[in-house]
Amino acid sequence: MKYLLFISFLMTAFWLAASAPALAQYRDSYYYMADDGVQDAEEMAEESMHVHDMCASNNYQKSYFSCECVAGAFLQKREEVGSIVPQEEIINQIYRENLGSCANTLQMAGDMYQSCQSYARTYREYEPDNEEFCTCVANTFSLSFTEEPYLRTKYIENLKTRALVDCEERGPNGRPLKGRNYN
Repeated sequence: MKYLLFISFLMTAFWLAASAPALAQYRDSYYYMADDGVQDAEEMAEESMHVHDMCASNNYQKSYFSCECVAGAFLQKREEVGSIVPQEEIINQIYRENLGSCANTLQMAGDMYQSCQSYARTYREYEPDNEEFCTCVANTFSLSFTEEPYLRTKYIENLKTRALVDCEERGPNGRPLKGRNYN
């Protein structure tokens, strides 16, 4: 019994030691004010690099937004509002309230094109214009998101669906015939 408790203790201690760096990675805005209660320019820049790293480590965020741009928009807003506004509030403004135009248009278009090609192989197998169709879908989706970026799954799925539907009915210039109404 003592042996089992000792092994359990060692495993718990090992788990805590191994997970400590992962748990310590998140640093909110107050972390950067801990020494004196305010952020100087260097601490603000350090916080914006942390925001960049959080974005770059999140596949969802970096698929739709340029992490470099997000970090720059964050730093600009942090310098404007000072150190009291929580980091999360500024990040939400960037991802959900269109603070700065940081949409990753090329990445989105490429991803949507690949997704459309997969869709077309199954649902448009005999259509002769799948290349043009998927180009239309990729461009329509990425431009729509870029015009009004909002990091929310339901919103993004609506934009993707709308692009597929709109590109089914195209004019002679290859552009969607239907008007844009993505909400």
